[in-house]
Amino acid sequence: MSILERLGIHPGRAADKLDTDGETFAHFSASSRQSGKIAVQNGEHSMSLRNVLVAIHGDDMDDELIRLACMMAKARKGRVFGVYGVEVPRTLPVDATLPEVTEKAGQALEHAVEMAERTNFEIEPEIVQSRHYGQSLVDEAESHQCGLLILGIPYRTDRSGRFDPGETVPYVLTHARCRVWVIRGQQRSC
Repeated sequence: MSILERLGIHPGRAADKLDTDGETFAHFSASSRQSGKIAVQNGEHSMSLRNVLVAIHGDDMDDELIRLACMMAKARKGRVFGVYGVEVPRTLPVDATLPEVTEKAGQALEHAVEMAERTNFEIEPEIVQSRHYGQSLVDEAESHQCGLLILGIPYRTDRSGRFDPGETVPYVLTHARCRVWVIRGQQRSC
């Protein structure tokens, strides 16, 4: 039985649809959406947020990212949310059933839960389907009241040989209201 099935998320299950600023997301979650705290002082939000959101990709960097997220959340007595994002092509509805992607996401999240357990911590796994991965990370960090968003990117280059961070990282760095830590993978030897 996979972690998703143990948590009540089945590969063919319909997602909750969330509408955030005109962008629709399909959200598969087994976690509660209550934690952290926001204090209001002088009409402004004073962020004393303890939760950490970590982007899960199902690659070699996940172990390091999960250990780091757990360490930061433990220090703050917060919670860790592991989000596996799926960008759905515009030719399909945002809540379309994608069994092969859901299976890969389930395996990645199951591994994330096992990694967190090795550090004596719990991670709350989620699959989020959207049109824009960066926006879904920013929105999830806000909805879970996270003070830190951690994401990893592989070292890759564009055609000219320069490092290419892709589209997600610049979007998250520009739009996230919380702290953002980007961990870049090692450059491969030629």
